[in-house]
Amino acid sequence: MGYAKQWNDEGRTVFEADTTWCRHCERSLFIGRVPVGVTKDIYQREGGYCMRCDGPLCGLCAKKLLTGVCEPAKRRLEEQLIKIWQQKSL
Repeated sequence: MGYAKQWNDEGRTVFEADTTWCRHCERSLFIGRVPVGVTKDIYQREGGYCMRCDGPLCGLCAKKLLTGVCEPAKRRLEEQLIKIWQQKSL
């Protein structure tokens, strides 16, 4: 979990919010109330939850999860590293 704060050009705080990340794509997610007009992914409104990863998902990954495929970013990274390692060992 983290914390985000955004300022306008005059140095005034526009909004503050706690953050977490999508377990499938690692996109930052704002938790809680964010003012209207802020075009960020808001977990409570359009996100989801992956029971296999035991973590929150952004709206895009929550829709993909409806197909039944759990594809965390960590697993994809590990697969890429294995491919690179296999190519170097040839």
